[in-house]
Amino acid sequence: MIQRPKNLPEQPGIYLMKNSKGEIVYIGKAASLRERVGSYFRSPGTHGARIEKLLSDATELKYQTTDSEIAAINLECELIKKYHPKYNVQLRDDKKYPFVKVTVQEEYPAISVTRKLKSNGSKYYGPYTSSKKLRETLKIMRIFFPLRSCRCIRKRASHRPCLNYDLKQCLGPCTGQVKKRKYQNLVNETCLFLEGAGEKLIRQLEKKMEKASLSLKFEEAMKLRDKIKSLNRIIEKEKSTPISEIMKVAHSLRGKRGVKESLVLLGNALGLSSPPRRIEAFDISNIMGKEAVGAMVVFEQGEPIKKDYRRFKIKLSSKIDDYGMMREIIRRHYGRVKQEGRRHPELILIDGGEQHLNLATGVLKELGLEKIPVIAIAKRLEEVFIPNKREPLIIPDSALYLIKRIRDEAHRFALAFHRQLRTKKMLS
Repeated sequence: MIQRPKNLPEQPGIYLMKNSKGEIVYIGKAASLRERVGSYFRSPGTHGARIEKLLSDATELKYQTTDSEIAAINLECELIKKYHPKYNVQLRDDKKYPFVKVTVQEEYPAISVTRKLKSNGSKYYGPYTSSKKLRETLKIMRIFFPLRSCRCIRKRASHRPCLNYDLKQCLGPCTGQVKKRKYQNLVNETCLFLEGAGEKLIRQLEKKMEKASLSLKFEEAMKLRDKIKSLNRIIEKEKSTPISEIMKVAHSLRGKRGVKESLVLLGNALGLSSPPRRIEAFDISNIMGKEAVGAMVVFEQGEPIKKDYRRFKIKLSSKIDDYGMMREIIRRHYGRVKQEGRRHPELILIDGGEQHLNLATGVLKELGLEKIPVIAIAKRLEEVFIPNKREPLIIPDSALYLIKRIRDEAHRFALAFHRQLRTKKMLS
């Protein structure tokens, strides 16, 4: 019989139970792993025949945390469909719950509701427990994220668009008059919102509204105000269901002009001779030293260059040593950069505080690369540190926003790799 685990986290996540043969017999999700898993061990004999049989058959329990409950639902659904555990009676069939589908593989993606998942390049968000609330949400979303919902697209100026275009609930790519970049930006915003970036998106819209008002662009400010109100209603509706109590923080992309200005401000604040065109950022991810990994992301002109991203399995012995881990990935990467004569970045960004910064500059000095500028950003107060200065640097908000966005991407990339290794080990 399975034993009650100790020190379970209060974070959302998934848990799975295995029998004596190592077979997965049950997979579940939780808003709080500590509360949900702990409930199995309270008041024994009162859970019903199926749960009591599960607990008697299971001999091992493993878990994995996620960023939010919606991420836990997605992972639970994926694993149930893959392993078909004996005691799971829901989510085995793709038709059980509805998903939001965005056909990102198409030139002009469409948004729709589906109950079937296909490996065709589309993005799926869900599953959603209430089909009615999902459709109500999408109805409101189409006003502010007017992607096409039709099955076909004819890019001809002479083509007569559908009623959604007349209602301003679709940009009408079928007319051939919508620029691809403008439509793709809308797709990106839609996907970010579905991923849980709603509250962050609203804060950005509020800043835009304030800026428009100060510029006496009152009509634009009123439109933004109405958009904010409606998006707030969507979030409140979603919070009434268990799938999105926690909104995942993400950043929407800024325009090229804004990014360029931020880079200029950042370069000036750091005393650089020119704006840092290429920025390489590093982060590490581990739990108590286990499955420790490092990651590097690359941004050029404020945009991610994913082909240049790198992942590192930490070779350091499995102990809690964040500084040693950061030292290792800096030395490994720039040692290879020097050996192969590859291009240097204009700025290196470290996720951490003064000590992380000092060890990074020390490694670069050992490699003869001390001329590359390095900064660090500490999570707790979002303070930016530069070498040979104890006090944090004060930099303009837009430059800080850019640094945070790059740091957050490095964190996301490292965490994704860490979870990939943990899941692989957990299911082995």
